[in-house]
This record gives sequence, C-alpha cells and structure tokens, in this order.
Amino acid sequence: FDVYQAILGVSEVLQFYDNDRRFPAWGFGAKIPRGSVSHCFNLNASTNDCEVVGVEGIMSAYSSTLYSVSLAGPTLFGPVISKAAEIASHSVQYGNNKYFVLLIITDGVITDQQETKDSIVRASDLPLSILIVGVGNADFTQMRVNHLLNT
Repeated sequence: FDVYQAILGVSEVLQFYDNDRRFPAWGFGAKIPRGSVSHCFNLNASTNDCEVVGVEGIMSAYSSTLYSVSLAGPTLFGPVISKAAEIASHSVQYGNNKYFVLLIITDGVITDQQETKDSIVRASDLPLSILIVGVGNADFTQMRVNHLLNT
C-alpha cells in the first residue's frame, strides 16, 4: 500500500461530498526550499492558498512537492491537525455549514503523541473528522485509536 493508493482510495470517495471539489492540501515533515523543516506547509507551494482542485490536484501537488522538498523527521501531526481545526473554526464563526475531513497519510509513526492528542481534543467540538492512514512498513501499533487516546 503506497501513498498514491491511499490518496486515491480515500479521496475518490470523499470528493463527492464536496460540491466545489476544492481541498486544502498540506505536507509535513519536510525541508522546504530555502527553508527549514516544516510540519505544515501548503502542498501546492503557494504562500497564501492551500487549496487544490479535485483528486487530480491533490495527486499533482503531492508529486510536484516530492521533487522540491527533502523528507525529514520527526513525524509531527499536531501542527497539521491544528491548521485543519483553525479552518473548521473559522467556518463555524462565519456561519458556514461546512464539514471537514482531515486525511493524514504517513509512512512514519508520530513522535508528538501528546501534542497530537491535545490537538484532537481541542478540535473535538468542531465539524472535523480526522483520518490517519499509515503506509509502508512502520509499526503503527501505537497509533491505534484506543492506544493513542488512552495513553
């Protein structure tokens, strides 16, 4: 199971629940051009707009990003969960009846377990679901829901 299969498998289903098919897309755990390691950056390389159009836009942004960044650890989910929660919170504040789904695809086990749990708890009253898909050969046992939230 690779990243592309995960993006296609989940996104092709979810895109039909979004009428404008515009998706915020972020990367994390990479050294961005002329910068340091970032744990939440716009996947489309834009400085002011994180959205891409359709599954094709997600795939294209991901592929392009792989050529312009260097993957780097540690694997931190807290910043990207907080960013998604910020967008969901703004939507609520402005009376938009939108629901958000954050899909995190990772090939590494999280290293900010407490920050991730805290971010999930802070976002728990927002119209936001969080899906975490592990790809590759890492041992994702500690990322199971019961383990993650009960530790």
